[in-house]
Amino acid sequence: MPQEKNAAIMSKPIFILLLSSAAALPAFGPVTSISPKAWKAITSSADGSKIVAAVNREASAPYGGHVWTSTDSGTSFTKDTSVLEPKRWRAVANSADGKTVAAAEIGKPADETGQTFTGGAIYLSDDYGDTLRKTSAPMKYWHGIDVNSGGDFIAAVAKGGQIWRSTDAGKGWSASGPTRNWGSIAVSSTGDKLAAAEMGNYSDNRYAGGSIMLSTDSGLTWSDASIGAPKEGWWWQVTMSSDGARLAAIAMFGSVYISTDAGASFVMDTSIGETYDWEALTMSSDGTAVAAAAWYGSIWYSSDSGARFVEDKSAPNKTFWSSISMDSTGTKLAACVQSDEGAADGSIWLSPPPPASSLEPTAKPAAAPPTPAQQLPVFGPVASTRGKSWKTITSSADGTTIVAAENREAVAPFGGNIWTSTDSGASFTEDTSVGEPKSWRFSAMSADGKKVAVAEVGNYAGYNQGYTGGGIFFSDDTGVTFRETSAPIGYWHGVAMTSAGDSIAAVMKEGRIWRSTDAAATWTASGPKRNWAAIAMTSSGDKRAAAEMGNFSDNGYAGGSIWLSTDSGVTWSESVGAPSEGWWWTLSMSSDGKHLAALAEFGNLWMSSDSGATFVVDTSIGETQDWQAISMSSDGTRVAAAVWYGSIYYSSNSGASFMKDTSAPNKTVWSAITMDLDGSKIAATVQDDQGSTDGYIWLSPPPPASSPTAKPVAPPTPALPVFGPVTSVSKAWSALSMSSDGMYLTAAVDQEITVPYGGPIFTSSDGGQTWTEDTTVGGVKRWIDVALSSDGWVVAAEIGDRTGDTFSGGGIYISEDFGATGFRKTSAPMAYWHAVAMSVSGGVMAGCVRNGSIWLSKDYGESWAATGPTKDWTSIACDSTCTNLVAVEGGVLQPDWTYSGGNVYHSTDSGSSWLADTSAGKRWWWTIALSSDGTHIAATERYGNLWISTDSGASYAMDKSVGGPQDWRAIAISADGTKIAANVWFGAIWYSSDAGASFDELPDAHAPNETSWSGLAMTSSGDKQAACVMGDPRDTRFPGYIYLSPPPPAGTDSPTPSSSALTAKPVAPPTPAPTPSKKKSDGAVAVGPAVAAVVAALAIALVV
Repeated sequence: MPQEKNAAIMSKPIFILLLSSAAALPAFGPVTSISPKAWKAITSSADGSKIVAAVNREASAPYGGHVWTSTDSGTSFTKDTSVLEPKRWRAVANSADGKTVAAAEIGKPADETGQTFTGGAIYLSDDYGDTLRKTSAPMKYWHGIDVNSGGDFIAAVAKGGQIWRSTDAGKGWSASGPTRNWGSIAVSSTGDKLAAAEMGNYSDNRYAGGSIMLSTDSGLTWSDASIGAPKEGWWWQVTMSSDGARLAAIAMFGSVYISTDAGASFVMDTSIGETYDWEALTMSSDGTAVAAAAWYGSIWYSSDSGARFVEDKSAPNKTFWSSISMDSTGTKLAACVQSDEGAADGSIWLSPPPPASSLEPTAKPAAAPPTPAQQLPVFGPVASTRGKSWKTITSSADGTTIVAAENREAVAPFGGNIWTSTDSGASFTEDTSVGEPKSWRFSAMSADGKKVAVAEVGNYAGYNQGYTGGGIFFSDDTGVTFRETSAPIGYWHGVAMTSAGDSIAAVMKEGRIWRSTDAAATWTASGPKRNWAAIAMTSSGDKRAAAEMGNFSDNGYAGGSIWLSTDSGVTWSESVGAPSEGWWWTLSMSSDGKHLAALAEFGNLWMSSDSGATFVVDTSIGETQDWQAISMSSDGTRVAAAVWYGSIYYSSNSGASFMKDTSAPNKTVWSAITMDLDGSKIAATVQDDQGSTDGYIWLSPPPPASSPTAKPVAPPTPALPVFGPVTSVSKAWSALSMSSDGMYLTAAVDQEITVPYGGPIFTSSDGGQTWTEDTTVGGVKRWIDVALSSDGWVVAAEIGDRTGDTFSGGGIYISEDFGATGFRKTSAPMAYWHAVAMSVSGGVMAGCVRNGSIWLSKDYGESWAATGPTKDWTSIACDSTCTNLVAVEGGVLQPDWTYSGGNVYHSTDSGSSWLADTSAGKRWWWTIALSSDGTHIAATERYGNLWISTDSGASYAMDKSVGGPQDWRAIAISADGTKIAANVWFGAIWYSSDAGASFDELPDAHAPNETSWSGLAMTSSGDKQAACVMGDPRDTRFPGYIYLSPPPPAGTDSPTPSSSALTAKPVAPPTPAPTPSKKKSDGAVAVGPAVAAVVAALAIALVV
């Protein structure tokens, strides 16, 4: 995909596939003769022997890439050198004999959004791609290109331009057709018939309104195939048979369409069963074989002209497929994967598999059968170390002396102290010589444990600012006392030491490599200035290795290398054999320097057995990880690596294979690991910022029995809620709330995929079994949130129509009888409302505005007054009386469409005054919920974590049980705060019955996963819950149902809509509400926290 896609997540490689039989699915085998690259486009000749592939690295520098060619069916590839500098290639095509090759580029980004480009050229080769020359075609944002069989006719399309064609093999070019956002073009074998796919106009973070256009006179004139082609809107690619009689087209976030009558009509495929983010498409000469590839998905194949597609299980799934091609018979297939970080699986694949002789030894040989020496270590926690935010650990050669240091990072007080053990970890003593806590980062120790060096990073400087810089501290008395050395103040990120402790090396982020040869007395700099991540050295210090993170871009680092020194760190050279994983995080080295192990952040584990000359990627673990720490025995035979929010992996065969250690906890924030000289003793640390039971030092072998070695056994987990859908109404639900007893529910619609945008309000008076559409508001509204009182009051907020990146503003509507007699608009101002809340009685109502104020009504919605500071408010909640209120902000919108982070605000005087709570830190807060007494608070952050407070917001704890950041949407809490539920956009519902101490993911059998959840509510007791899904009104395969727990009775969720289900009146109309002047009693919680934001499409969460 071009820059419309999120390039920061591109992390997989190019694959080339050759199909053995058009009637059977292909079987693939890898060719590793070419290193991983960010492949963008691929094409092949009629016989499949000539293959051309182009690179476009998009996520991080160096951007662009080169064209590569193969003349032996993909067994080997040659890099083009005729085009000197890398180009941002977008599309390639070749003639039937492969002699003519055309390649189109998009140019450089025109602005910081990455949505438009300055324009690139079209290059042409008439020697099978050996040399490429720039043609006279204008500089455009080229998006597609194709060549006829003879190579004399070329057609290309530009985004935001016309269709261009050449009838003289690229010498001259002329424009035809309308100016559109073209996505792709296809040419018949003779060039007389053409088809072009149009993306449409860009709006709301997506394209819509595009068409497929056809030409039967070699592109001179064009006709819109809108009669036969469905208005999917975002057409991405089109292909055709050699005679133009059969066509196939794919729609972004849509379906595959087939035409067997030259485009007169199209049929949507139903065999695949769901829409995908389709990326690439190809067809055999006669149209019988069709293959389509999905971005971060699979390859789907049809051998019956698209009548039925089957997922090819032999090709990698959840992969960033970027282009696909096949030979004329459909028996050979070539496909590529875009990997911007040079991941290990960026290989070329062939089907049938390539000859064995073509395979380079970049993958490890099969692991030897397990032997007694390969038994996994057994870990146990040191009970006395519980609850610390451990960051680094190191040990002596015999494992007797261990030094560990803290760094509390998430919440104050930040930093921590150094702790020392001289009894193999049975007990630890806290250091008092340093004084105040420091933000410790790395540590190293001499073989005898007498000398210790610990490096710090300094104070936290703020969001995206890193740390101010700290010093290196040194001890020569086994950690009894530490003194600060003369090393410069810096953001230290790694430290290493010789066995004798006389030579020390340390690396600095955004700095150089520093070394001391006199036991930390003096320091000298060497090596280049880089974002260094880690350093390792041999026992004598003669050989050293340093890992570089690279440059920061798109929320990650890329472009880093591994550097080597063979003269004790005086000079450094970049390792030629190290792969371009980019974001190197840490490494380790054997005592003689022969064996090295390196970890890449969100990447792979790499091993070298020749002092860093070459590296081999581990394949036994099976997937990339967020690697955090690694350690190696003196001889290099034993290696242990730890994953952040993951597990510990262990190898006893020099890294030939790794096994997960199940004795150590999984989904744990492992921060550091170390082992003794022979690897028989291992110590690992867990970083816990909230003081939970997870913050231990773990030892293998386990500590003595006299030290408690296991956590208290948790009581059995209560049964998880089970949800069932109400299928009588399917909508793009945006918000949902329910009364304290669960009898009355209100849900609102805001679909913005098709016109008209917005939707109505629906109400239910029988626990959600049947729903009534409100007609009193008049027209559809862009509803964003709803809240209910316990006795009939309903408040609903809208956002208005979209204006650029914001909304024009809407009103607040209320009902006094659960919506039975309709809704009326209040005097609240027209604003970009984002959340509403109310007291149990309905007497007090609150609403918050994006980039505005908090508004309160204390007379049942009759009048409204602004309060609190002007912020980008995203959610608000209150206790049963609205005496205590909480609100959250997202912060300031950044160029990358994220937010800088805001605060949680509290009010304890019914909203008269507000105080920012900094204990939870600045985050992109999204939703918040409050218990009836205001004691328990639960909050979510976008693309982040769940945060829990059990002391009215005095402190917050980040949940660790979920296992990592999520795109959280809605959250609800019971009156007593013991039950909490939260849902994830295109994810699952998570549930806690222990006041947020831990959360369980509801399995598919309880509530569907990978679902566009948008709203959530529960009763005051938490025994009943409701959740809603923002469905796709274009596709019945993606319904928007309301889910109830317990599930609705059989018969109420019939998939056949009934008029009675849609129009049923309340079973028992509530008692008319008292007039606003009458005071009502408050006694239970009103559950109605803000729910999901408006979304631009089912697969793109719009950030505004």
